[in-house]
Amino acid sequence: MGDRGMKFLSLFSGIEAVSVAWKPLGWECVAVAEILPYQSSVLKKHFPDVPNLHDVTKITEDDLKRSEEHTSELQ
Repeated sequence: MGDRGMKFLSLFSGIEAVSVAWKPLGWECVAVAEILPYQSSVLKKHFPDVPNLHDVTKITEDDLKRSEEHTSELQ
């Protein structure tokens, strides 16, 4: 990620249009949270390296740390 970039967590992600919109800004999605099956399958297809944390009410601090570590390993 460049100097201008920012990492973010997408909640209630849907099909994650925001990641496409923010990519030119250098922003990086480190994880998404989506529970609906169709939307989750779209996310998995288009963002295979971005973990889906599913239910936002069950996300822990450890989940967030693992997500950031996972994306750092991919760079």
